[in-house]
Amino acid sequence: MPPIEGWDGELGWVDEDKVKKYCFPAAEDVLTFVCGVPALYDIMCGPRTEPEVKPDSVLAKLGYTKTMISKM
Repeated sequence: MPPIEGWDGELGWVDEDKVKKYCFPAAEDVLTFVCGVPALYDIMCGPRTEPEVKPDSVLAKLGYTKTMISKM
């Protein structure tokens, strides 16, 4: 039986592999919205209160810039 009855999708944190699988790749005409708990921001793009993208974050490694990310 699946961990959640009726659910056959993926479970777990959004990580680099899921971004590569489900999100549009970094490009000038792409806007990626990030919303979640502080730990998600730290891993994905850096603190919600800071407009810059954290250099060692998942989105930075994949080539996203601050103009391609909206921290909600």
